[in-house]
Amino acid sequence: MTNSDGQAKDYAGQGRIFLNQAYEELERDDLRQASEKGWGAASQLVKAYAEAQGLQHDRHYMLDRTVRRMIEDTEDDSLLDYFAAA
Repeated sequence: MTNSDGQAKDYAGQGRIFLNQAYEELERDDLRQASEKGWGAASQLVKAYAEAQGLQHDRHYMLDRTVRRMIEDTEDDSLLDYFAAA
């Protein structure tokens, strides 16, 4: 496993943690924290993809570029809507 593979798994793991926390916050009816955790989950999972693909992801606009690359790779235009919602 290369270092970027390990880093990608770290980002993916943190994304899952944030997603679980978002659901917990929703159950507590804390919408502010749920939305923060939801954004954290989305950004971490996009960073995981970027890391695995060797793409830069250290700026917010680079996450947008990564999502657009994901759309090209998967031909799934709905990814942009999901990312925008996050």
